[in-house]
Amino acid sequence: MTTRRQLMHAGLAASALPMGLIADAATARTRTPLAIHRAIYDERFEASRAFAVQARQRGWTVRAIRGDITDLWFNELSLRWKQGPAPIAGLTAHNSLFCLERLAWDAGMRVVSRAEDPASSLVAWLIAPPTRG
Repeated sequence: MTTRRQLMHAGLAASALPMGLIADAATARTRTPLAIHRAIYDERFEASRAFAVQARQRGWTVRAIRGDITDLWFNELSLRWKQGPAPIAGLTAHNSLFCLERLAWDAGMRVVSRAEDPASSLVAWLIAPPTRG
């Protein structure tokens, strides 16, 4: 029989999975880690809120959405990306990632890492300039 403590540890381990995937992808792309401009999470989901806590601990600037990326795009990302590429990472639903991915193309960036979090069905992702070579 599974105890409450075992269940909580499993939940915490699962919530750490997306951060590990993103951090590994950000570091693997170059010898030095990417500077993440924004970490985006969907405040409707517990796993995404746990991702935000971990992102803050890494010193990343964190922004919440509730499925809709319009405000984030209009007031932050579009302004920053006019100056040039700025990597972003997140744990969101598929539809939010789809919109961000399409908008990132105009800034010369692509989804360079994507993995579904099996515990929540959310997607952990990293959008950055594609590697050359």
